[in-house]
Amino acid sequence: MPKKGRFVIWGNKEYKIVNENTNNILIMTSDADAINSGFIDKYGSGVYTKWIEKEEISECYSIYPLALYKGNKFDVQENEKDGKFNLGTGHEEIAQELGFKAVDKYYFIK
Repeated sequence: MPKKGRFVIWGNKEYKIVNENTNNILIMTSDADAINSGFIDKYGSGVYTKWIEKEEISECYSIYPLALYKGNKFDVQENEKDGKFNLGTGHEEIAQELGFKAVDKYYFIK
């Protein structure tokens, strides 16, 4: 699965943003060694999180991959199965033309 979401560089490593408030950002990793940097696995799930101050980050960016399918750009959904991804769009005409299915009133996937 391609990376998707918001990320920060903290301590020369990349972390995904889970949550944020006015002054702090909750970052996550699946690296168990992160415990040495104050991360905790609150639910015993193998996902480690830590609140950091916004001033501590050196970089912040978003990644939202797109796929080119039959001449159109589509969102890449996070659920991968057998090496295939779902594509999504809010463009009803294109969705109908290419056989996408409605998942709500204004969004279609295939």
